[in-house]
Amino acid sequence: MTRFMSHLLTACIGFIGIAGCGAPEDPPEPVAAPEMTEAMPEKIEVEILNISEEFANINTSITREELAEKGFVENSWITVTYKDKSYPMLMGKDYGDVARGKWIARIDEEDNRLQLAISFGNAATDMGCTVGDKLQLQLTEAPSMENATTQPAG
Repeated sequence: MTRFMSHLLTACIGFIGIAGCGAPEDPPEPVAAPEMTEAMPEKIEVEILNISEEFANINTSITREELAEKGFVENSWITVTYKDKSYPMLMGKDYGDVARGKWIARIDEEDNRLQLAISFGNAATDMGCTVGDKLQLQLTEAPSMENATTQPAG
């Protein structure tokens, strides 16, 4: 009997709540979910201009100013994609901004262009790229510490 009374009470409250509310004049317009309306960060294609002999750092065609216009600034995270492999890295000032063996994107002070490197490593050798190859850059979120790796994703 108690169970029946609780169901009856719930039904009455529900009915009174519905009856007391008038239907809206016009139903609201459907809105896409936030993840559907947010634009994906723009991908930028850059060319490899040269590769340093000593450390195999990758020197690209894009300047600091061109990067800044697209929102790529110091301390942001980017993903570099080459041949379907992705390399997340910090846009830092110098090699000390990342741990030994980690990728870094930085502005080369000699030519004011983006340079990709591995602290105490050989970026072009690890990536397998050569002069004239194209890379895609995209802003990204910082990787979680448990997923952080020196290996490319993909």
